[in-house]
Amino acid sequence: MSANKKDQFGPQVRFNWGFHDGASDKAKGRRALNAFSAPSAWDKAYHAGYTAGFANGPADSSEKAWSEHQADVAARKAAGKFGAIRYA
Repeated sequence: MSANKKDQFGPQVRFNWGFHDGASDKAKGRRALNAFSAPSAWDKAYHAGYTAGFANGPADSSEKAWSEHQADVAARKAAGKFGAIRYA
């Protein structure tokens, strides 16, 4: 994803795109994107959404997955497991 689109759209929007792409790939029987393949390697929010969408499929909602992702990030930060997440 170009830096321009990352600047234009916030992390929740990019997470949503990734979620629906992941759910679509799973429904079509495709293999999951590799963690290092484009565009997921360049956009952490998209990659997190793609992973959630591929794992949970269309039965889950991207809004619910985003909330769970945010709770996981907050818990990991509180536990000192990693520094601040930068989506841009």
